Amino acid sequence: MKIFAALLTILILSGAIPVQEMSPSLWKKANKKLDLIFKDQIITKRSLELSEAELTNNRKQFVTKGIYQLFCSNVSLGYLVFMTSMGRYESFEYIIVYSPELSVKSIDILEYNSSHGGEIASQKWLKQFVGYDGKPLKYGSDIDAVSGATYSATSLVKDVESVTLFMKKIEK
Repeated sequence: MKIFAALLTILILSGAIPVQEMSPSLWKKANKKLDLIFKDQIITKRSLELSEAELTNNRKQFVTKGIYQLFCSNVSLGYLVFMTSMGRYESFEYIIVYSPELSVKSIDILEYNSSHGGEIASQKWLKQFVGYDGKPLKYGSDIDAVSGATYSATSLVKDVESVTLFMKKIEK
């Protein structure tokens, strides 16, 4: 099982297996989270189109299912990034919501199917990322370790750092 999970991760990261678009159920969960963050605002989303070079580069660092700029009445509210990451045995889906200045507003685990590591879905643990803006992150010191979720938590910490730096780079 470990070999299969590692092989699947390598194939996804290399781009050999294309990442599917977000399912309607994941969109529904993401939209609920956006409604909680941006109360009483009508949000529109515009997909950010990335060049082939940017897509190839980001696959080496992390796996995204989409990056969207968020608007209300043509005023930027920030960004929404759909992510897939790998736990010890299975992948999981989550979103990162950024402010217009590209600091983390929220992270929410949308789907976590593994029997181990689900502790990373705790809002208490995820709140540690709020305000993060691209400085180096170290799991276990900057971000508290989670017993029973070492693989998932480590993957999430690396992704958040990589995605944030990537977003700052493409914004320029």
